[in-house]
Amino acid sequence: MNETYNISAVVIARRPYRESDVLATLFSRQYGKMELVARGAKKMSSRLASHLEPFNISEIMVIKGKKFDYAGSISGVNCHFGVKSSLLKTVYAGKAISAVDKALSNGQRELAVFILLEEYLGLLDGLALYYKSIYDLLHHAFLLKLFSFLGYKPELNHCLACGNEILPACNFFDAVKGGLICASCFSPSNRTSGIRISPDCVKIIRYSLARDLRAVNRLKLDNRLIKEYANIIGTFTRSIP
Repeated sequence: MNETYNISAVVIARRPYRESDVLATLFSRQYGKMELVARGAKKMSSRLASHLEPFNISEIMVIKGKKFDYAGSISGVNCHFGVKSSLLKTVYAGKAISAVDKALSNGQRELAVFILLEEYLGLLDGLALYYKSIYDLLHHAFLLKLFSFLGYKPELNHCLACGNEILPACNFFDAVKGGLICASCFSPSNRTSGIRISPDCVKIIRYSLARDLRAVNRLKLDNRLIKEYANIIGTFTRSIP
């Protein structure tokens, strides 16, 4: 008899495999990122197919195989219909699972990331506002926390150049080095570079790292600050190798 085990997983992606099977990329609570074959899932009559759509969270009984493990049975926990019914939400959910897919290798276990992704999809699912800036704030907070969990937490309390405490004044964010540089040390001629960052934006980044996404989602920020925040975090995460 084949060995079996159970997982709770977010469906990251799926693609055709062989004649009638599907190869699904999952991010599971128990075993991290993994690939799983669902036999016959391409068939219209398959009961597995509906539970293997991207953004779904499903409970899966897995049968161990030689090359791939196989889905024995699947039950849906949360299909996030609110996400799938909105083009804007689908776009932002897609960005999140793509970031997780690219950041993690197969077999990499990161429970904090699973909990973060589960929270993010749940917030998107129930979000009633339709202003793009709200989604930008939530998404970039997700990216900031994702890469911080993976070891890329930016330095926000001390200058990367001199080590002095960062004061609420004119500072710069160096996306490549991953942190703040004070005005006294900032000089392109001395091979320091960065984006000017406001004291309010520094506060929001610190708050995002200290609190969960639900707390970030409750913030009431003007569009100017959200745009600055998204630019800083977007530049930072794109600079991560």
